[in-house]
Amino acid sequence: MRVELCRVRHAIIVDGHAHRLSDLSFRMLDLLVSRSPDPVSFADIEQVVWNAQVTRETIKQRVTMLRDNLELIGIEGSAIEAVRNHGYRTSLQIS
Repeated sequence: MRVELCRVRHAIIVDGHAHRLSDLSFRMLDLLVSRSPDPVSFADIEQVVWNAQVTRETIKQRVTMLRDNLELIGIEGSAIEAVRNHGYRTSLQIS
């Protein structure tokens, strides 16, 4: 499976098929991929994705939405994993 990110359309491309993500979900995925395999802290997620202070519950809800969207296009939601008391990371290999 070939997976790419299109920053212009805010889409994830899987085997040549583009799937648009919401702006927040795309920014979250782009951030996680750019730091992979390292975890991204809650503070960094707040700054990059929202550019504002948000609760951990808000971040958790966005990650759940992102995982659901990934599963709809054939990517395991477990590719986004929680790092206890730190943030999240991804194991996705995206070009």
